[in-house]
Amino acid sequence: MKGNNQTYKIIRCIYKVYQSLELGLSEVVYKDALTYKPTKNGLKLESEVDVPILHNNVIMEHNLELNILVER
Repeated sequence: MKGNNQTYKIIRCIYKVYQSLELGLSEVVYKDALTYKPTKNGLKLESEVDVPILHNNVIMEHNLELNILVER
């Protein structure tokens, strides 16, 4: 059940950020809050992660760009 517990923690963090910040702020403010809150709650995360895309055993030229990756 680790995955379910982790998912619950992530959703709870997102909801708390949603409740505490007003609408209309710049994206970087929300991103900062969304990276701070999970680490405060014991989750490990990485910010601005490039994930290679493998298609037909060939790594594609462009990567998937993730803003936040929680516990790889």
